[in-house]
Amino acid sequence: NNVYVDTNQNNSFADEQAMTDYRVRNDIGTFGTDDAATDVREAMPFVVQTDGKNKVVNIGIVSGAHGSHVAGITAANGMFGGEMSGAAPGAKLVSIRVCLFIAGCTAHALIEGMTFVAKQGNVDVINMSIGGLPALNDGNNTRAVLYNRLIEQYKVQMFISAGNSGPGVNTIGDPSVAGKVLSVGSYISKDTWQKNYGSDSEFVDNLHYFTSRGPREDGGFKPNIVAPGAAISTVPTWQPGGPVAGTYPLPPGYAMFNGTSMAAPQAAGAAALLVSAAKQTGAQHQPDQLRQAINSSARLLDTGRIAVYEQGNGLMNVGAAWDLLKTNLKPVEISSSVPVNTVLSGFLATPGFGQGIYAREGVAVGEAETWQYTFVRTSGGSKPVTYNLGLRGDAGAFKLAQFDQTGQRQRVTSISLPLNTPVRLDVDFFTTTPGAHSAILDLDDPGTAGVDYQTMNLVIAADGFTAANNYTVTKSGTVGRNQVLHYFFAVPAGTPAFKVDFAGPSTAVGTGQARFLRWHPYGVGIDSNASTACYMPAAAGCSTGSPNSRTAANPQAGVWEVTVDARRTSDAAEVPFTLTASILGASVSPNPDVIPSATVGTPVARSYTLTNLFGEFTGRAVGTELGSAKREVKSIGNLEVQEFEVDVTVGSTAFRATIGGTSDTAADLDLYVYNCTTGTCVLAGQSADGDSEESVTVANPAAGKWKVVIDGYAVPAGTTSYNYIDVFTNPAFGSISVADTNAVRPAGSSWTVPGTVTATAAPGADRVLLGAVQVRTDGNILVGSGDVIVESVTP
Repeated sequence: NNVYVDTNQNNSFADEQAMTDYRVRNDIGTFGTDDAATDVREAMPFVVQTDGKNKVVNIGIVSGAHGSHVAGITAANGMFGGEMSGAAPGAKLVSIRVCLFIAGCTAHALIEGMTFVAKQGNVDVINMSIGGLPALNDGNNTRAVLYNRLIEQYKVQMFISAGNSGPGVNTIGDPSVAGKVLSVGSYISKDTWQKNYGSDSEFVDNLHYFTSRGPREDGGFKPNIVAPGAAISTVPTWQPGGPVAGTYPLPPGYAMFNGTSMAAPQAAGAAALLVSAAKQTGAQHQPDQLRQAINSSARLLDTGRIAVYEQGNGLMNVGAAWDLLKTNLKPVEISSSVPVNTVLSGFLATPGFGQGIYAREGVAVGEAETWQYTFVRTSGGSKPVTYNLGLRGDAGAFKLAQFDQTGQRQRVTSISLPLNTPVRLDVDFFTTTPGAHSAILDLDDPGTAGVDYQTMNLVIAADGFTAANNYTVTKSGTVGRNQVLHYFFAVPAGTPAFKVDFAGPSTAVGTGQARFLRWHPYGVGIDSNASTACYMPAAAGCSTGSPNSRTAANPQAGVWEVTVDARRTSDAAEVPFTLTASILGASVSPNPDVIPSATVGTPVARSYTLTNLFGEFTGRAVGTELGSAKREVKSIGNLEVQEFEVDVTVGSTAFRATIGGTSDTAADLDLYVYNCTTGTCVLAGQSADGDSEESVTVANPAAGKWKVVIDGYAVPAGTTSYNYIDVFTNPAFGSISVADTNAVRPAGSSWTVPGTVTATAAPGADRVLLGAVQVRTDGNILVGSGDVIVESVTP
């Protein structure tokens, strides 16, 4: 299975003889002696790395086209016979592999590779077209800290792709979240849409729908800029050309790819030009000067259509950046701190505080809000420096204020920062329009070139669900081809289901092609954002449900985002749509339904009343199997660990452990379930977030011993009580039967159904039988449940 490669000719051969024959035909010769072989090797412009101790040979074969494409964007010189070049044609490239032939890039390589190239690679700028989206993308991890230090210590600026996880808010990717890294989003012009995709856009300036949006979880300024993200560039020459949706073919060795992976090398190549010009003219080009020149000169795109949290400072402008860089910029160090309110803001480096305003939670339309900034200047002269204050973006929603020497609060347009002294600045916010409102706050010393400090500020005023709107919010309008709209909905705690319905496009010609995508309050996508996923009419499948309607069960409380975008191949320039979001939930009465005693095999007649608490749905009541359950109120101390053993019987269909309802509402208890049926306990599931409402369910558990572990991770009160349930359901214990069928259930409506509870076995010592009457939609989404308890079973 060996493939022999003639490195001088870049050809591959089936076996060694074929390679030898080729060399003879082309006067390359055969190797009669070791010396002759060495002479040939030394003549070849290719180095094979060998490691005799570990028996490893590295012949440098790339695992795909991505790196070659990025390299061409950065520094290709004379593509297509000299007709085209990359951003910095002829720049020297130093390549570091951090990804494997299989999927994925290792943390070790991402750290060691960047350390090597910064310390020993003798490079001026670094491009990394790699990224992923963690829920907590605040730039406070080991790799981000390391990258900041590499930039500072080795004077090399890093450019990293912002990520392709958009278009949701707070989807900026790691490692571009590192503070001193320039995070680059993906821009595309109207002309490029037409040439590379055969698609028309209404606007000259656009973002790719998939480009990750800011801000960072702590409100940090990301992305910093955008750059062209669709490019025709080099790929390995053994690969065929393509694909291009336009009218022209590409030869082998060239392809059109798109993504922030393509945008970052555009910016890195442009930065190489700036560094080259600075070296030739003697201008200073330290990383902080390069960042200030690029950020201060970027062209902000139409903020009425593309918010600043989506584009950062806008499109990189090389000429304008050079005009600033050649003045020998004098950057200063300024820090900022301001309250942040997100579901995850308690996990920030300073809980609840960040660099810029990111208020995803707690803001209502028509209610005034104020945030207090603290700015500190930590470099520069000892005398106070006055900075002009500017707001760019949705500036009308934000106002700036300070208290004067008499204690009066005044609107301000400048701020004075003494050295190493905290200074307060208030930011007032008010809007009558729901949605995302963002603005860049600039601090600019008028006596120096460039903007000295910036913060990103994003406030989301979400639509709420109330009895007045029947727990349903409807958005209607049109979305342009290649465009994205953003909507936000506050889902309250304890909501059983969050449903989104979508209508408008149809299979009829000319009605367009559009879709909706859902975004968790953490800023991560629920649905695939692939270029064909979930569109209506369908272009491909939708792995999370129907293109017309999808429901999230037990949604995380907080502000959910729903985006609407029209496909680039849509057969209508403007696609009409109606988006309907609703929360669903129902109650069951009585709850719990306690049956003191039941006889084995004898049905017990019951009656249940179901009430729709929220938005209209089509659904029914159903009964479940019974299970053997332990239900207790327990107590646990701070850092205490409790273990409970459960013997699960043969034929059980599910095993569930649930805790919650702590007396100390600030307590954080974690839950772990172990399978010990083989003699060795193996973790089967865990629930360990920032509160104490935890549950783990294991389907079809093996018979035998299981262990439930409760960890008192944090109990501020010292001890807390909590509710504990473990239950394994099994048809051997009996079932609950309810007579009901699917029907439309309007908001606030109630209906009553008859049922029977039949116990067929006793639950065991100190345990009860536990089942439920559930309310489920016609899509089988659980929207309500009531417990049924049989306290004792007699023969």
